[in-house]
Amino acid sequence: MKHPFLTDRQFECLDLVRQGLTSKQAAHKLGISPRTVDQHIAAALDALQVNNRMAAVAKLKELEAEDEAGESTTPFMFTKPELEEDVSLCFSVPQNAQTDSLPKRRWDIFPPFGGRPNELSLQERNAIVLRIAMLSVMVSCFMVLAILGVSEMANTARR
Repeated sequence: MKHPFLTDRQFECLDLVRQGLTSKQAAHKLGISPRTVDQHIAAALDALQVNNRMAAVAKLKELEAEDEAGESTTPFMFTKPELEEDVSLCFSVPQNAQTDSLPKRRWDIFPPFGGRPNELSLQERNAIVLRIAMLSVMVSCFMVLAILGVSEMANTARR
């Protein structure tokens, strides 16, 4: 049984949680780091629209019961459209819209988050790393200047 909005790895991590394993134990079993397991589980929680691991396990049991019964109790807005016409009910795109001419994401500081595959080129990834490094240096300089300014004001007030 697979959920249409979960990746294979997210489903594996949730299945191990269902078996009662901790993130560390699941990571050892899957051969990945515990932090990676936590990230997969967080992305799965977001996809299943639940708040914690236990709710995700309950949602998986509910989905398995639906799959076995052949019927769905999931509200329409959370179901994956089966026909292309159903997609047009959810999203309206103007007929004259040219999606190829849309501007690329140029000024994003951070890369995409949430368990999605990163489709950026090496050059774009390096640019993001450089932006994050520059932002870190700027924030550090600001903090040093703020601390120096406050200490100078304190020294002036003592005199």
